[in-house]
Amino acid sequence: SIFQDTQDYCEYSDINAMLQSSWNLANKVFKKEILEHTLSLVETLKIKNRICMAEDALFYFMTILFAAKYIKINALLYYYRINPDSISRSCRNISKIKQNLRDYTTVIRILNQINTSNLFKTKKGYKKAYHSILLELQKHQKTWKYLYFYTKAYEKTSYAYPSNFFRSIFYTTSLKIFCKTFLRLFIFFASFGKIKI
Repeated sequence: SIFQDTQDYCEYSDINAMLQSSWNLANKVFKKEILEHTLSLVETLKIKNRICMAEDALFYFMTILFAAKYIKINALLYYYRINPDSISRSCRNISKIKQNLRDYTTVIRILNQINTSNLFKTKKGYKKAYHSILLELQKHQKTWKYLYFYTKAYEKTSYAYPSNFFRSIFYTTSLKIFCKTFLRLFIFFASFGKIKI
């Protein structure tokens, strides 16, 4: 498939899947000039801290807007190896979770900063790409907030369990997890704080 501009690309039937979960740069090939242009823009943003999580969403967003044409091929050219110790798989390490949350917050802030500038406003398909990526980033951020409070609930302090599970409810994205969390709290209070599951 060949797409003539960002609008064409965004109107492609699989756009939500491509923008939401496929901002991973491991399955993309870009022209050197586009990458150089994107890198020069990234340098002007003056990002103070190193970003380890969601940085590819930001980079992908800018590269698709600089590209004039997009070509999709259905060939397997790269095997992605999942590292169980990677930062995206660290769901129980509170310091890594906090770092991930900071990174998502930073990337969302930068994306909004780009949106308020007039850099890409005239680019066809800009709004759809911006909103799709922003919504997906916010969804991921919410999941990491849930994991943060869930993990904090199991700290040694006696008040941490109920207070952090209450907080985690606000960031729950599924009814099943909401019900499990609510059940945990019910059992905790029904047992006068003796049973933590």
